[in-house]
Amino acid sequence: MRLAPCLSGYLRWRRHFDDAIGVGSAAQKAAHAIGNRRCEAMAWNNLGVALHGSGRVDEAIAAHVRSRDLLRDLGDRQGEAEAWHNFGNALAAKGQIEQAMEAYDP
Repeated sequence: MRLAPCLSGYLRWRRHFDDAIGVGSAAQKAAHAIGNRRCEAMAWNNLGVALHGSGRVDEAIAAHVRSRDLLRDLGDRQGEAEAWHNFGNALAAKGQIEQAMEAYDP
């Protein structure tokens, strides 16, 4: 679970999105299984970025919403802001500019 954030940035940088999706998915499932909601939220966010990079924008949006909601419940304002930002990027990629603008300035 702790290895995933280290790998995700590298894998996205190298444009190995399928590998980043696999790592992110495994991290999310592991964090959920042990009840670590913060790590689960961050894994959802990293997974969303990888999904977006691979062109799976609808799935990315869903992952960022899940991350945002978990982080909001945890009171992690900085993490929530990052999830909102990535959510907005995914919406913009779909051409949903109005919704993206709302995500950037909730």
